[in-house]
Amino acid sequence: MNRNIVFAAIVLIAAATAYSFISLDGTVNRHETGADGVLPGQAGSSLNPEPGPAQVAERKRREAMRAEYEKLEQARDGVRKQLATLKSRLWKLRVPPDRARAIQEQLAQGHALLKNPPLLGAFSSVDEIAGEMEKVSGVNARLEALGTDVEALLAAREPR
Repeated sequence: MNRNIVFAAIVLIAAATAYSFISLDGTVNRHETGADGVLPGQAGSSLNPEPGPAQVAERKRREAMRAEYEKLEQARDGVRKQLATLKSRLWKLRVPPDRARAIQEQLAQGHALLKNPPLLGAFSSVDEIAGEMEKVSGVNARLEALGTDVEALLAAREPR
């Protein structure tokens, strides 16, 4: 690369940086502030007005959704633990082909549920989170039933 081009680029960057520091003269929206940092026309007004009833209701709705979402996350952790336990129990276990397909389908459903879980922002109400919770609980119940079947298969296998 040509030295003159590099030198010109460095000079332009330095000039832009100097301009940005010079333009920061401590003003807010091009108005002079007082000693307390308040604009002259805002001496009696507050910057944070009291929340209205709609804002209070929205805050309560968000808190309720956040609490329900925490329960959903705990249920998802239960599914993760069930899947990990089943994976370790099924390791090197010989299962009849028809039963193996059913086990594979149930494990795939559990993994699909956890692959891209909807986050808190994807829900608009507590009812939607409760619906997702029902799905997760249903998968968890099926995995628990599968766990008892796997334990029976482990008990029935031949000792080594």
